Amino acid sequence: MMQVESLLNNNQQRPRCVIDPVLALSPSGLLLYKNLGKVMELWVVRELWYILDNLNLYLNRPELVFPRTNTLENNLFEKPACLEEKVWSLKEWEKVRGGKDLSRLNLFWLGDSLRESLIPRDREPEIFFHWETLARSLDAQINLLPSANDVLTLAFRDAVALSVSLGSAFILTYQLPSDFANNNPPDICKALSSWGIPCKYLTTKDPIVALESEYLRQLFISAGLAKIFWADIHIVVLHLVVASAATETISRTNLVTNTNLSLKDEIQDLKTENYLWTNMQGFWYQI
Repeated sequence: MMQVESLLNNNQQRPRCVIDPVLALSPSGLLLYKNLGKVMELWVVRELWYILDNLNLYLNRPELVFPRTNTLENNLFEKPACLEEKVWSLKEWEKVRGGKDLSRLNLFWLGDSLRESLIPRDREPEIFFHWETLARSLDAQINLLPSANDVLTLAFRDAVALSVSLGSAFILTYQLPSDFANNNPPDICKALSSWGIPCKYLTTKDPIVALESEYLRQLFISAGLAKIFWADIHIVVLHLVVASAATETISRTNLVTNTNLSLKDEIQDLKTENYLWTNMQGFWYQI
């Protein structure tokens, strides 16, 4: 099999990876971000910066950024030691955001505007408008849910829209130990399912999964992250498959600014957006 360096040189394009907010705020999140940027183009969601903008709130109530803390399940994140780890992660991410040049670390994001975003030099600025439109259209899928304004729901929404707008990107997430033991999907997949977007679990019996997972493991190892696979950390890759024609239609329509759309046009846009999300499917596997 080809070496990682050879693969990267031949492709001339690093894999694009959106870091799931739950993984980003986990104790392993910073370790991954600080190392994976050597071999991947990393993206974080806007909601992560919103959390840091309200750092005092979340330092006092870190359970607000935990998955499933309102359930009766005695999961990992309800233990005091893990609460302290979350507080530590929040403080460390605040230090990261204050860094001088995050682009050197291959860490990018889309903010409230283009001026508040950090985009790779080879990326067109239109990606911002495409992502913004996709995120807004996804709101129609989740606004009726009780968790619609939950910080993690909004973060998952941004991650999904960002992954789709980047095209070839995948989402990097992980399973809680209890989920791994019970063969349950990661929390972002549970959220997607509640929005009507099914997520299918794949194993290495699938030849494509076997090939890609081996490639990603090589990248992890070359970045000095072999220890991740020895620890009780269950990294998951999530791919989202969506009709490209639908995303292109949304992009063309909404990149035109200062245009007054007729009611007929707005209805057609809504149909296109609904088609996009109702025909999306997720596929996930463990590295």
